[in-house]
Amino acid sequence: MAHNPNFTAITRNDRIPFTDAQDVRPRVLFEAGTSVANDTNNPTVFRAGGSRIHAISIASSSASNINVFFHLARRKTSVANMGTASFATNNTITRTTGSFITDGWVPGETFFVAPSAGDTRTTTAAANGAVVTVTTVADLTLTVSGTPFVSTPQALPAGFGLWAFSQLGYVPVPAGAGNGTVPAVSALQTAQLPILDESPNRFLTLGVGDALTARLGTALAANTFIDISIFAADY
Repeated sequence: MAHNPNFTAITRNDRIPFTDAQDVRPRVLFEAGTSVANDTNNPTVFRAGGSRIHAISIASSSASNINVFFHLARRKTSVANMGTASFATNNTITRTTGSFITDGWVPGETFFVAPSAGDTRTTTAAANGAVVTVTTVADLTLTVSGTPFVSTPQALPAGFGLWAFSQLGYVPVPAGAGNGTVPAVSALQTAQLPILDESPNRFLTLGVGDALTARLGTALAANTFIDISIFAADY
C-alpha cells in the first residue's frame, strides 16, 4: 500500500472487459473519487477528492499478443450539456447549447467520445469513438483533423462525454495472460508507465476529475476478451 495514505473512503475493485465489439476505441476504466464537504456533525465524511490506484491486473484470452495503451483523461464536455449533440459531418461535432470554447478546448488536443466508467456502450460506428485531434474550436462546433467520423449525421449517445487525454504509456500483454500457465500482467510497472510513484509500494494518483482510460493496440478476434481489474481507494 502507499505510505500513510490516510484514506477516509471505501476501497474499490473494478473489472473492465474489452471484447471485439470495442474494437480499438478507448474505454474509461476508473474515475477518481469526488470531494465531499466537511460536516461538523460527522467529520469522518470529509474527503479532499481523488484516488490512488494500487493494482491493475490484465488477463487475456486472445491467441495473439496485445498492447494496452493507458491514458490520463478528463471529461471536458458532457453530452448532457450540449443540447442536441451530433457527429454532424465526417470531421465535426456540433451542439445547440453551451460552448466548446467555454469548456476549454484548444487546437491540438486529442480526445475521444465515450461514456463513464462501467458503461459498456459504444458509439454506433467504431470510427466515431476513436481518438481524434482538434483543429478548430467554435462555440457550437468542434472540428477535428482528417475525416474520421462516419455514418453522419449521428446523434451522440446520452450519458457520453468528450474526453481529453494524454498518453501515459503501454503495457504488453502476452497471448493467454492469466489463463492456463501464462500469468496475468501487472500494469503498475514504472518501465511501462513512468508517471507511477517510484517507491516499492508504487501507486498511480488521480486528482479530482481525472480518469484512467485505456485502448487496445489491436482489435480482438471474435469471442475473445481482455479483462482489466483495478484495486483503488479514494481519499
